[in-house]
Amino acid sequence: MNTIAEEEIKPRSPSVVIVMGRFNPPTLAHESQIILASKTAKQNGSDRIIFVSDGDTGIPLSSRLQYVKTLFGDTVAPYKDGKVLDLIKTLSKKYKDLTVISSADKAPLLQ
Repeated sequence: MNTIAEEEIKPRSPSVVIVMGRFNPPTLAHESQIILASKTAKQNGSDRIIFVSDGDTGIPLSSRLQYVKTLFGDTVAPYKDGKVLDLIKTLSKKYKDLTVISSADKAPLLQ
């Protein structure tokens, strides 16, 4: 699986708020991040996308994608584990502004 392809991204606004995680399984902490992302996106008129890592977690990616879609909506896509910067570069070609909502353990990947 590759990181989401540039042509697959269909912006509805000039900005996007994203959440990334393994969602193995989806937890209350994930829910808190997604609620914050949803509020931020609504306040700014931004798109919101939830990205689920393809990392080997024991729960198949297809199941985790379906869980997240069922719980939090249809703006869900996979991304390649370890390719966060590639994902951000792809998104920055489509969006003027990008906001990342993430757990503290992902912060070093974003610097």
